[in-house]
Amino acid sequence: MENSQKNLADSLQRELAFYKVKDDYFAQALDDQATRFSLITASLLALVGLLSFGGIKLEIASLKREYEKQVKILQKELSAYKRRVWENEYRLNITSGNNFSITGNILREKGKNSNAFELFIAASKSFLRSAILVKDGKAASLQEDPFKQSVSNLKSAIHILRTWSEDEGDLTKLREKSASISKSLNELSKTDNTDMIELSAECRVLLNTIIK
Repeated sequence: MENSQKNLADSLQRELAFYKVKDDYFAQALDDQATRFSLITASLLALVGLLSFGGIKLEIASLKREYEKQVKILQKELSAYKRRVWENEYRLNITSGNNFSITGNILREKGKNSNAFELFIAASKSFLRSAILVKDGKAASLQEDPFKQSVSNLKSAIHILRTWSEDEGDLTKLREKSASISKSLNELSKTDNTDMIELSAECRVLLNTIIK
């Protein structure tokens, strides 16, 4: 009886050990599977993330290329628009300068010295603005050098002052317009050309002498 119980106990012990080993095996196998699954899952997630990031990078690169393309198109259009504006400004100043100059000569012949003087200054200023556009490469000169025309009209204005005849009516008009004329002379003197600077200074001195 005692032997039978001992044999049963041994048998149960072996069977328990067997199941214990089996349990450990499956536990280890399950742990390995879990670890492997985690690694696979992490790898898949990383791959998906990489692919997604790569897709985003490709999309960003595509958007950047399209943006740069549109910017270049807009810059080209803006450059062409600016060119047209500058060319129109050049033509406007040339046309104004010619009109001022022609009218100035007509008025000088009629003895309207103050009006003629003012128009010659206005013509000089208009031609100078066109000359600056040409110098800066913003417009092409379409006729005689506008800078020479600016100098020529300023000399005409100075000639009127040098030969000024005492006329109270003309003198009053000249005094009334002296402030605006002074501003125009300031603009004419803001150039790197020595002749224009000297002529503007001479004109200012003569003007101040007459209206004092």
